[in-house]
Amino acid sequence: MRKARSFAMAFALLMLPAAALADTLYVAAPPAVGPGHPLRLGPDHRAAQVGDLLHIEFNFAVQSNSSDISNQSKQFSVGSSNGTGGGSGTTGIRLLGGLVNIPTSLGGNTGSQSSRTETGTTSFISDMMATVVNVLPSGVLQIAGDQNMAVNGQNQTLHITGFVR
Repeated sequence: MRKARSFAMAFALLMLPAAALADTLYVAAPPAVGPGHPLRLGPDHRAAQVGDLLHIEFNFAVQSNSSDISNQSKQFSVGSSNGTGGGSGTTGIRLLGGLVNIPTSLGGNTGSQSSRTETGTTSFISDMMATVVNVLPSGVLQIAGDQNMAVNGQNQTLHITGFVR
């Protein structure tokens, strides 16, 4: 009877929930990087302090249209009245003793028109590295960087400054 009782007691102890002996999967986050920073739950390979490098990518596309239209026109005309008779207001060629008056006229016309339309598309794709020069209390990074390049055979310097969240 004693054996049965100890067997029942051992069986009951096995049926009770036991505390977990294994470690938990939860890993505590490292402390905040600075005031105002959120907690980081794992390793982060992002720039976070002065001297870290950031990869900057430029992708610009610019389209431009222009048109120029100019018109010039000149007209010149001289004429006479086509009245009949020998009155003083009539000029021109007189026939039949001034009974018939043929009008004379001179005329001219000059004109020019020019039109020009230009359409252009420029694209610029480049990438560079910028350095973190300051970290603001809010965690915003202030960056600066320079890159030398040749554009259309001329040496150019691309200078960037700004803020990154």
